Amino acid sequence: MKVSIISTAPPTKCGIGITNSFLMGGMQDFFNTKDLSEVGVELYPIEKPASLNPFYFIGLAFKTAGNLSKGDIIHIQYNHDCFGTIGKKINGFQNIFFYPILKFLNARIVTTFHEVTDLSGSSTLKKVLYRMLNFCPVHMSNHIIVTTKKSKELLISQDNLSSNKITIIPLGASSDKTKIDKQLAKHLIGIPPSKKVITLFGFVDTNKGHHKLVKILPYLKGDVIFLIAGEPRSEKGKQYFSKLKQLILELNISHRVHFYGFVEEWEHQKVMSASDILVYPYSDITSSLSLTTALSYKVPILTSDIPPFQEFVDNFKCIKIVDVNNRAKFIKAITTLLKGESKQLINNQKIFINHFSWKNIAKETIGVYHRVAA
Repeated sequence: MKVSIISTAPPTKCGIGITNSFLMGGMQDFFNTKDLSEVGVELYPIEKPASLNPFYFIGLAFKTAGNLSKGDIIHIQYNHDCFGTIGKKINGFQNIFFYPILKFLNARIVTTFHEVTDLSGSSTLKKVLYRMLNFCPVHMSNHIIVTTKKSKELLISQDNLSSNKITIIPLGASSDKTKIDKQLAKHLIGIPPSKKVITLFGFVDTNKGHHKLVKILPYLKGDVIFLIAGEPRSEKGKQYFSKLKQLILELNISHRVHFYGFVEEWEHQKVMSASDILVYPYSDITSSLSLTTALSYKVPILTSDIPPFQEFVDNFKCIKIVDVNNRAKFIKAITTLLKGESKQLINNQKIFINHFSWKNIAKETIGVYHRVAA
């Protein structure tokens, strides 16, 4: 069985590409090899995810599926913004060429949906548009992988899919990650070692809630620094980032906010080691690689109480959740974690890592390949 994985890939600054990089690293561990081509797994990178040129995606489809044998698998790491963009609103339209060509070439398709939009309450136009854009990935895939229980429920209810066609495989964590001395890490980043550091790690966008942390920062003791470890990657995110910086100026707290920028993989250890806690006050998310990456380093984590984060509490109690829209509760939760009251959280994070190391995630994914190929 040969497996062709189609995904964005580093150096493209895309969470899906980084996720796939971790998955393929897990496969290397599972197969005990440095070269996955030895076992028939090959990456075909989407190098132009925003391309308007349909022939780019048509060519990629023929390249990946042109020499398939019976039982071979095409695994697509899917999100709308990986398959063409028109303006600021319509993403993913190129999949209408891509998937039919793969089916014409008799490919067996596994698609991982990294984001599943909850359409309840959406306008009729938005519902129709999303269903049109999702039609090929949803109905032409032999099997679908999602990362959360909520995502599976949404696909079943919104797209009338059978439960048997969908497998939940969460994002993984790395079992070999260690931290360096905290004071040294703060010094390397440029933060005084005496300061407590609250970090929001990941891409900056409107749903990530940076402004919620900024607004409560004046109510936290002056020895606390807010580390923004990430950068925007969309026009909407850039506009939000500009407004965020303006808010920081208006509140006169520039001296308490540290902008790091995009964090390369080799810099994760430094950022995680410098962080006293990580906070994710998201308003919505399907899944979060930045969260499971932080879990790899066993750092106390506080999140909003949205359903995808609730799953981490229900299953492992490895993070703390709070209503981030309640200022008093949000401040109290941060203060509690900054005092170091997180020993049980860290122990539970170790249990999570044992269950969902990238090697185990790779094993589950390969199990899906075998079922589809059979």
